[in-house]
Amino acid sequence: MESLDDSVPALPQSPEAVKHRRTRSGCFTCRARRVKCDETQPTCERCRKGNRECKYPDPPRVKTSKGRRRKQINSPTSPLEQVSPGGVGEENEYQDSTQNSSILGNISPYRNEKFPPQTLSEGSIQGEFKRQQSDTPSLMQSESPTPSTEGSMQFSEPYTSTTASRQGWQRDLPRLERVAKKWSHLSRNLQFYLNYHQKELSYLHYSIKHDPEDFIGTTFLELAVCNEPLLYAVAGFAAFHYTLQNSEGRIGHFFDFYHTSASLLRQSLLHGKHNVAAIFTILQLATIEELLGDWVNLLGHQRAAYEILTELYTPASIMQSITHRMILDWYSRFDLFAGLLAGHETVLGPEWFQSCHQYYVDQSKKHPENVDLKLLETIASSRILAMDITSLFAKAARGLIPAEQFLLANDNISSRLAEWQQNLDPQLTNPEYLVNDFDLTLRFDQDDIFSPYLPGTIYKGPLFNMNFIINDFHALRLMYLYQSALKMQVQMPVELTTLAMDTCQLYAVIDAYTDCPPGSVIATEASLSLAILFLPKDPRYISWSCRKLANVESHGHIHPSVLRKKLSELWELPYVEKWWLPNGQGLTKVLRSIRDFAFERTAVAKDAPSSDLKDMKALFSAMKLNDGNTSPVVKDEFSAQNRVVLCGPGSLDNIDGNPLSTDLNF
Repeated sequence: MESLDDSVPALPQSPEAVKHRRTRSGCFTCRARRVKCDETQPTCERCRKGNRECKYPDPPRVKTSKGRRRKQINSPTSPLEQVSPGGVGEENEYQDSTQNSSILGNISPYRNEKFPPQTLSEGSIQGEFKRQQSDTPSLMQSESPTPSTEGSMQFSEPYTSTTASRQGWQRDLPRLERVAKKWSHLSRNLQFYLNYHQKELSYLHYSIKHDPEDFIGTTFLELAVCNEPLLYAVAGFAAFHYTLQNSEGRIGHFFDFYHTSASLLRQSLLHGKHNVAAIFTILQLATIEELLGDWVNLLGHQRAAYEILTELYTPASIMQSITHRMILDWYSRFDLFAGLLAGHETVLGPEWFQSCHQYYVDQSKKHPENVDLKLLETIASSRILAMDITSLFAKAARGLIPAEQFLLANDNISSRLAEWQQNLDPQLTNPEYLVNDFDLTLRFDQDDIFSPYLPGTIYKGPLFNMNFIINDFHALRLMYLYQSALKMQVQMPVELTTLAMDTCQLYAVIDAYTDCPPGSVIATEASLSLAILFLPKDPRYISWSCRKLANVESHGHIHPSVLRKKLSELWELPYVEKWWLPNGQGLTKVLRSIRDFAFERTAVAKDAPSSDLKDMKALFSAMKLNDGNTSPVVKDEFSAQNRVVLCGPGSLDNIDGNPLSTDLNF
């Protein structure tokens, strides 16, 4: 078996180090490893030195039919590999590999040429899923061999789960087994990663906060088996997480699956395949972009998904099946995430969010004892609040709303935020489900300023996902208070620090709680990263923050460079811009390779929305880190003369005359 170093693609030191003409006659092994092949046959020099299997494409074959000679070339590449993605030419192999090119275009996921017929468990969408089977052509040419990647590394044994049912993630094991049989015809590697995905990755890895039907572990994977672009995207997502958590993982698998999915998806879209599978593929790739901290490409995927979503559905029709509701749930989170951080309105109009909320309100009335429906209703209501906040401040920033109207709307939102938490259904705040007993034999780090074993902090059992809903609500209120004070030119409210403390405390307990479902750390990442900005500028808090941000990255969520840069300046710690801990502590080879890959491939913003999201404009545009003035610096019509209105009933009632204790200088 190869060493780990052999499986990690080398990054270029200079443009000259990687420039060469790509050819289509190199051996499969060098192509899969994205290195230059000298094309020496029968064994090239790289394969000889690395003691790897060296396999070349079959030569062109000539056939005759009715007296006419025809050439049939078994190309080792996908037809779409000839398309130069992202405007990157083929002369630079490394750049091509970081811009969605097809790396495994020659490799079929199937043991046979054609897709076998699939039988799906969800009758309501069975026909729709079956239609996806022929969305893209088979990747394997009929007479081309199927090489293995990573030095012929194959998984000989099926993946065995070490994760049982956890809080908020109860699994229907017989159903999982039935679903898993549907990919028994795939190659070993794909079977391995699909099994890993089903057994070890939860909806929380996608930052989806509630999935009572286990859609991500069942129906989603069924659809992936029927659609090649989605299949490779899902396998890539699983390979990414597996590699981070297992020393024997091969990061090359993630790279290859990701590029193949993007290439096949592009081909499918060019042929007009606008369907459910296409949307899910885009959303899956967007989730990978989010994990890599590449928000520019994420925004591009979001736009593509929007075009198909609005082509296929209306706000009413999208609520008619669990599959369609998951599309809206997944997409709307990206929409709100991008809007809040960039300072722009959501792409979806309010009717989409309102339709979703009304659906769950109606369903909850029909089934008043169903806690799952109440959780989904609560998520939908918080998203309407988030949409209204995003819209209000985006319009104000562009001068599209008069001052008086802004003040009224701002006061209304403040009241609704207070009422949201007060009006939670009693079933969702049942104290019987609060965790009060912890395994105190676990190690407690004295540097943990937030106790990981604080009783009454988190919910368990059927209310476990309330922890993520509350955490997201803290983050939403943080953004609102910050932007309101900034716009109104008042002192930052002390409540910012209180909310930041509560968010970090909740994260600390979730992170340490042994019965959390997998993906819990990733599901709390956005709230944690925001809260850390408002913690006191104190060595103990900074040390805690660095350790937790490093922990988040070790779970697979790479923070964008702009966040590292701003925190490096804020904390006056230059090394933070490169890695959270001094001397590369905790930075593994695999994680370093992924971070380098993410840095090298981060797209350049080509328009204002992309640039604003990449720069986290809504957070950092008005921050000043070099003086002692904690007052906002914005000058506009919402300034001094209107401050008293903001401090009226229902508004920022925690504002006082003291500067914010975090030493954030705005």
